[in-house]
Amino acid sequence: MRAKRAIYYLVMLVASFFALFPMFWLVSTSIKSPFEWFVIPAVWISANPSLDSYAAIFGLPAPSISVVGGVLVPSFFAFQNSLLAAAGTTLAAVAIGYLGAYSISRYKTGGPVTYFFVLTARMLPPVAVVIPLLVFFQSLSLIDTVYGLVLIYLGVNVAFVIWIVRGFIDDVPKELEEAAALDGVRKWTIPFRTVMPLVKGGLAASALFVFILSWTEFGIALLLTQYASTTIPVLLVKYSFGGGPALGPMAALSTLAVLPVIILGYIIQKQLVRGLSMGAIRGRR
Repeated sequence: MRAKRAIYYLVMLVASFFALFPMFWLVSTSIKSPFEWFVIPAVWISANPSLDSYAAIFGLPAPSISVVGGVLVPSFFAFQNSLLAAAGTTLAAVAIGYLGAYSISRYKTGGPVTYFFVLTARMLPPVAVVIPLLVFFQSLSLIDTVYGLVLIYLGVNVAFVIWIVRGFIDDVPKELEEAAALDGVRKWTIPFRTVMPLVKGGLAASALFVFILSWTEFGIALLLTQYASTTIPVLLVKYSFGGGPALGPMAALSTLAVLPVIILGYIIQKQLVRGLSMGAIRGRR
């Protein structure tokens, strides 16, 4: 028994190391001076840590960065654009996806193939749809706008919400809705007053999933944005000067970009745990 427990903790320790080491290296690089970015052997922890990389990405004075040379684009608007695009997509996708999932679960809308058909939006490679959309968005003046990003992210990610939430709705007994109707609850409010509180775990899981996908998306944002609506992933590839990548500012921006996902995950952790537990119960059944 002790041997099994020791092996278990050893495996978890090794897995934790591989999972957390990239984050450690990211934070460590963000506080290094430019002269420590490319040295061999690598500097694990800087002897003279500096916050110049964080200052540089926000357009503040950064003496050590300016010594190397080059101009960095301030990241404030990139954070704003990414947050608006990801939050707007998440809210719209969860709202539309929940209604779609409820319709498919309770009324079998579109027949038995609809459940699988909704995922076809994710089966095509992005390059196959982005070029036609680029021409279409150009005619609607949606190029380089957050609204354009929200629309295309919504079309791509709402399928995941329908796919995830539909399984949770299927597990809610229809008898609860019939009882609510007998108690005088209006039919059009039953999906919101009776069913929605019982599938909060699925909604939270799908919301976090869509937020991460929208927050980290690169290819579509690269083609559909230019200056005004540049997002964080696109801005990262622009951080270079002196003939090479600006590793410190890139690491600083990446470190800060992880925080919204961690904060959102912490806020909805109870719903996430409940949703995952429901999924485990369904698996045993």
